Amino acid sequence: MLRIGVIGKREKISAFAAVGFDVFPAENADHAWEVLEDMVAKDYGVIFVTDDHYTKFGSDISLLKCDEMPTPAIVPIPAGQGESIGMAQLTRYIERAVGSDVEFGE
Repeated sequence: MLRIGVIGKREKISAFAAVGFDVFPAENADHAWEVLEDMVAKDYGVIFVTDDHYTKFGSDISLLKCDEMPTPAIVPIPAGQGESIGMAQLTRYIERAVGSDVEFGE
């Protein structure tokens, strides 16, 4: 069975452990990259990465993925710091699932 993991700063990701996700604290992008490489080599189907680290990886993420395998899905999630790539992507996913525009209030 494929697992779900989360990489980011401890205070941003610790709640994910409560729902059964594997949590990997990483205080900087270099450590996050090492953890990500290790997770890709294991049985992870989805890997969430806080967008503060994800944006620093740039196009290098494509180097980790294999065209023959759809997994793992490496998905940015908001780190809670204003406008983010994670929030924008999450909004697109919700809009696609719901079928209409979604606005998050302040």
